[in-house]
Amino acid sequence: MEDTIKRHETDTLKLYLTGDLVVREKILNYMADDFKLLGPFAAIVVIVSLYLIVKNILGAIIPVLIAICALIWTFGIKSLFMSPITVPETTMIVLLISIGCANAVHIINGVLKQINKNKPLTETAIITTIKTLKTPIILTSLTTAFGFFIANHFIYSSI
Repeated sequence: MEDTIKRHETDTLKLYLTGDLVVREKILNYMADDFKLLGPFAAIVVIVSLYLIVKNILGAIIPVLIAICALIWTFGIKSLFMSPITVPETTMIVLLISIGCANAVHIINGVLKQINKNKPLTETAIITTIKTLKTPIILTSLTTAFGFFIANHFIYSSI
């Protein structure tokens, strides 16, 4: 479309693409370009931050891998249903990484505490950690989901 407009433009005639669809397409293109640069940078920042928190390289990488798997599944399902990516859904990447990493860090940190108590990494250590952290993780996930529900249905709908 832009090539066609450029062919018909003259010094005295300027043509512009406008409208919601054009703006939405431009925003999605800019966000895709930004994510190509910022996505890997954000992953590195998250891994380094998690490493500083848990002091274990696997404890830093595993939550990011979990979030990446969640993103692959999410966008794979959208692709399966041929659902286009909308502008608000581009924030889903950040949300899945932050929420997914937060929950995974709690579990990994709990397992590492079990190991640091000179207990071997066994199924029992993992089950004990999950039983201990089950309620806090469920509550944080529910309050986050409730917050997004409220924001989506009451705050943003009026804007």
